[in-house]
Amino acid sequence: MSHNRKKYIKFLIILILLLASIGIIFAAVRSTRSQTSVTRREGASQVDTSEWEDTILYHGKTYRRRQDVKTILFLGVDDTQQVHQNGVVGNRGRTDTLMLFLVERTTHQIRLLQIPRDSMVDVDVYDDSGEYVFTGNMQINMQYAFGYDDKNSCDLTAEKVSNLLYGTPIDYCMALKLDGIANLVETIGGIHVILPEDYTEIDPSYVKGAEITFNGASAERFVRYRDISKSGSNNNRINRQSWLITELFRQLRQDSGKLNKLMAFIQGNNKDYYSDIDSDILDRLVEYTFVEEVNVVPGEIKQGVSTEEYYVDDDALRDQMMALFYEIVE
Repeated sequence: MSHNRKKYIKFLIILILLLASIGIIFAAVRSTRSQTSVTRREGASQVDTSEWEDTILYHGKTYRRRQDVKTILFLGVDDTQQVHQNGVVGNRGRTDTLMLFLVERTTHQIRLLQIPRDSMVDVDVYDDSGEYVFTGNMQINMQYAFGYDDKNSCDLTAEKVSNLLYGTPIDYCMALKLDGIANLVETIGGIHVILPEDYTEIDPSYVKGAEITFNGASAERFVRYRDISKSGSNNNRINRQSWLITELFRQLRQDSGKLNKLMAFIQGNNKDYYSDIDSDILDRLVEYTFVEEVNVVPGEIKQGVSTEEYYVDDDALRDQMMALFYEIVE
């Protein structure tokens, strides 16, 4: 395969992952940082969060980890947000979106597991020189801020996701800055849509059924907006992001001119994303299909001192991990 062809496929996959993240979808992560402690739902049984074995006994049955599943972590980064913790400032931004894609090489399907950005874990805090300072219990979306470059921030965040999921390996990572959305929309000349719901809390003209054309600024506001006074508002934002990027993807597939403009733009602009996905994975992904069902790490939202906090339900998460990553040994 030619270099240009691989490059084209890579950016097409990045677009698809963007579609998935700010809707349906990567750091070979084997960091040697400290082990994450996850804050679990009150009353949930305590479990060993170290890496599960390839073969385990669960509810009286023997299960084997599926060897055909590769994982890709997608991070949507808002790099305008600093994190201040005990005098240490993290400048690399927060991950508004954390999604894990399960690439099933046997079925040629991709499944999605969404990690709530407010999931409480022990975040490792580092100073500007990369020196470890302390570990504190906070939302997982803050970990990205304390890396010293894109790769390191991805590594740190992927480690926390892995430990949250009982040591599930994270094979690849991709980070996309939300600023890239506005640039992308401007490049293709906007997105014309018919609104499926009422979004007048964002703009009075956004009534259900209205025909509008998003430019870069309005598209960015649409995907970023969140009413922090309402519990669970981040879920509403994710649903909006999913719908808008689905519309974007549909229009790009229908208009080769827009797609060509986008490819030309992305190939000349690497500042808005980071990816360590290898070419073999990329070659396979163009043939895969997405499973419509979206899995979400189970738990419950509670109001913290100043922000919402998400507490994982251990029992439900173990069941979910078994269904996604294991198969019964006959």
